[in-house]
Amino acid sequence: MMNLNTKVKFALVAPAMLVLFLADLCLPGINVAIGYISFLVLASLLLHREALYRIAILLIVLTYLAYFLKPTPAVATTIGGVDYRLLNRSLVAIVILGLVPVLLRFPFFQPKLRDSDGRRLDEFDILRAWALPLFTFIAGLVLLFAVVLTDLFQPAQFNFPIIYALFLFVAAWTGSRLILLLSLVVTVTFTFVGYFFGSEPSQQGLAVFLLTNRFLAASALVIVCLALDCRLRAQKTHDDV
Repeated sequence: MMNLNTKVKFALVAPAMLVLFLADLCLPGINVAIGYISFLVLASLLLHREALYRIAILLIVLTYLAYFLKPTPAVATTIGGVDYRLLNRSLVAIVILGLVPVLLRFPFFQPKLRDSDGRRLDEFDILRAWALPLFTFIAGLVLLFAVVLTDLFQPAQFNFPIIYALFLFVAAWTGSRLILLLSLVVTVTFTFVGYFFGSEPSQQGLAVFLLTNRFLAASALVIVCLALDCRLRAQKTHDDV
């Protein structure tokens, strides 16, 4: 059960969620559900962590509900037997599900050079402390370049940059705001590189819709990065006290 304070905060964020859903219904060809990713991250700054799972499930339901309620476009929506509208929404759902456990495990990694008694750690202990975030970041780089290559060689209707939001969380896991900022620049750049230098759409007349969806993905990346940076700064302030 949600306590009173959580209910009040949920009542504040619920209208924004409703606005996103209505916009998703009213804008044909635009996957407004991408905004749910940044909404979830922003909601994590306000709501109790236990409420995130409920929010995530609700956002996923709204993501697919809009798919079934929106009018079917006049152009074909399948490529090689795959409905790209459904796939793009599934990417949003996958990212939302992937973000919840990461948000619940906050605070992120912060390297420490001294133990609880103030003694400096030796090189082995420091290396061991860095091992997990380092390997996680390397795995994130592999994921990033896999998505980049997929985006370049698949038709432009597929909005794979949605997945880049997961890489931003991997970058934030290092505890470095600089790495997080550089990761934002890289992911936003690849978002538009995939559109302008990747495969052409399988149908004509979709440029405005596809480019708008790319802008939505880039905007979500910026909002997610700002929210993560806010949490990293708050964590650093807390650790310094």
